[in-house]
Formats: sequence, C-alpha cells, structure tokens
Amino acid sequence: MAGSSLEISLPLIYGTTAILSVCSTFSSITFSSSIPNLVNEGQIQKATSLNQSAISLATIGAPIIGGLLYGVLSIQTFIAINAVAYLFSAALDSFLKFEKPDLGDNLNSEQTRNIWVEIKEGFTYVQSNYILYKVILPVGLWVNFFGVSMQVGLPYIVVQRLKLTSYQFGLIEASLAIGMLLMSIFLSTREETRKPLITMRISLIILSFLLGMMAIPLLLPASSSFNFVYYLGLLLAFGLTIVFLNTPLYVLVQKTTPEQYRGRVLGLVETVANVIAPISMIFYGFLFDYLNPVWILLASGLVLFLITIYKMRVSKIQKSSSEISSAI
Repeated sequence: MAGSSLEISLPLIYGTTAILSVCSTFSSITFSSSIPNLVNEGQIQKATSLNQSAISLATIGAPIIGGLLYGVLSIQTFIAINAVAYLFSAALDSFLKFEKPDLGDNLNSEQTRNIWVEIKEGFTYVQSNYILYKVILPVGLWVNFFGVSMQVGLPYIVVQRLKLTSYQFGLIEASLAIGMLLMSIFLSTREETRKPLITMRISLIILSFLLGMMAIPLLLPASSSFNFVYYLGLLLAFGLTIVFLNTPLYVLVQKTTPEQYRGRVLGLVETVANVIAPISMIFYGFLFDYLNPVWILLASGLVLFLITIYKMRVSKIQKSSSEISSAI
C-alpha cells in the first residue's frame, strides 16, 4: 500500500502468518497439556469443554467481527487492533495459576535438556503406551483422513452440484461450529465420561454414517430449500459428534500421560493430524475430480465404519480400559 506510513507486502504477510501459526501451535499445545495443572482432576472435562466452547465461539464470531471491522477501518487500524488483542490475550494468560508439577529429578537431568533427546523419549513413550499407540493415535489418524472427505466434498456438492448460493453455503459451514459450541457447552455441565473408549467408538460410528448421509441429496433429488435445511442439520450433527469424540480423547490423554511427557504426546497427536490432513486433501481432491461423489462419500463412510468396528472391538476396549484404570 504505497504512500502510507506502513507498507504491506506479500513477504511481510507470509512472514507474519507463519510466525502467528507457530506461536498459535505452541500456545495451543502448552495450554492443552497444562489443563490438569490448572483445575482439579474432576474438572478436566469441564475445562476441556469450555476451551472447545471458546474456540467454537471464535470460529463463529471472528469472521463476522473481522468482516465488519475490515469494512469500516483502514488496514493499518485493523492490524493495530489485532495486535492489541494478542497483547491483551497474553496479559490474561499471565494471570493463570498453574500448580507446579512434581517431576522428580527429571528437571535436573542434563539429558532432558537436549531437545532431540526429549523428542526421542516422547516417541519411545508413545510406542510403549498401549492406549496412545493402539487407540488415540489411530483415532486421530482416521478422523482427520476421512473427515477431509467432508471438507473437500461439501463445497463441491453444495455449490457445484446442488446449485445452492454462496450465502447458503456459508450458513451451512457455520452450523458446524454451532454444533461444536453446543456440545462443548453441554459437556461442560456434565460429569466426566466414565467410559471414554465406548464414547469414542460410538462417535466414530456416528461419523461414518454422517459421511454416507452427505450423498443422499445426490441420490434423491429434492428442492433447494430441502437441501439447504438438510445440510444445515447434517453439519450441525457433525459438529456435535466431533466434540463428543474429541473431548473424552483429550481428557484421556491428559489424565493417563505423566506430566513430563504430556506436552510431547499432545504435540505428536496434533502433528499426526496436521500431516495427514494435506495428504488426505490431495487424495480426495483427485477422487472428486474423476469419480462420482456419491460413491466417494459412501465408500469413505463404510471404510471408517469397518475400521472402527475392527480397531475398537470389545476385546481391545476391555484391554485398554484396564490400562486406563492402572494409569489413573
């Protein structure tokens, strides 16, 4: 923007975005792994749910507020408000009271000060932990891989195939965040899930059916109004189910992982999710270019269902439940 006191260029935008992404990842993992040090053991699910509520609320409100401010303010003022908001958030974070964990002699060990040794120890711990290696990491892998079929297929089906308007598509996408917000608020008022693995299994089965149900309007043509309402409800159900799955998963990690490994474990879970997502996007982008979306969605739902039934069978859940009881 030539002639202004602040020149905004593409390298500046890319660099700032990269820095913000790195800082956001650090903050997210640190806060998630520190929840057990902020609240009592019985309040972990409530704290996790409230954290998810805040994220969902921001997902809904931030684009609206950002669009309004961008329309009435200059870009320099807009960026300044954004910077002040980050500083205000950092100031609030500084008032959080963390219970100091007892890590024994680990803090005094020279070996644990080497970041590469710590990363290696984190991988070794995950591999030796049956719950993490056989349940939680696979769940994160399946959900992120097959969930991308919804993200890639939804705009193609709604806008290109069913000819709904961009405004209707925006409302449909917003219903996903609304569903996540509603379930987060609901779980924050409930007691902690006593059978998290059963909850996760049920959630995965529901997600597999919801994926298949995305194809129904393509099989049974209906009016635009019906399709709009149908996808509003479907995405709302997606949002409800995703939080119903994620909350017990994160609570399980926080309660069963020792303090000195918790940050590395959560970082590994998020890394797996972030790595598989772009691979899945390329894969499904290719499929939607050459195959009928009906068969893609039905096949994705069926495969997710079969994997869930096999990987989270009763015998495996019973073994994992005994591991959870001993870990807690």
